[in-house]
Amino acid sequence: MPKKRTSDGQIKVMSELNQQSAAWLLGITPRALRDTDAPREPGRTYVAKHLVQWHVARNTVEEDAMLAGGDSPALEDYRRARAKLATLDLAERMHAVLPRDAAREILERWATILRRASESLRKRFGPEAYTVFEEAIGECRKLVDQEFGPNGVHKDGIPVVMKM
Repeated sequence: MPKKRTSDGQIKVMSELNQQSAAWLLGITPRALRDTDAPREPGRTYVAKHLVQWHVARNTVEEDAMLAGGDSPALEDYRRARAKLATLDLAERMHAVLPRDAAREILERWATILRRASESLRKRFGPEAYTVFEEAIGECRKLVDQEFGPNGVHKDGIPVVMKM
């Protein structure tokens, strides 16, 4: 039973948003929201459900207008960019991409662990063991750079690591 009360309370709050809260929900400024034809209630409040429906419909119409007809180079660039974003969005939702910074952090941690191990090997077996290990770490770093490059795209052009 407490869940119902909580849900009812949340729905009530979402049905009486002030301008600042409604603008935050849409990711725009309060002034930008004020200057639109967003659905308002008589008491100058906003209902989140109506706002989201309005916002989605509005953005769909704008996107459809940009994608419909025309052969200008700028429009083709826009279409290609939208297709790339859609590909990245799908890859992210399927967990096929990893934030580039997170991947680098993981690889740096691995390198630190391996360096500690190489230091132990140097103490135990001499400097040659250390040198072999350091060269192996360097080759691993080159391999990562060859595969993912500086911009986080696989050598075949497929986004594998995404910068966030």
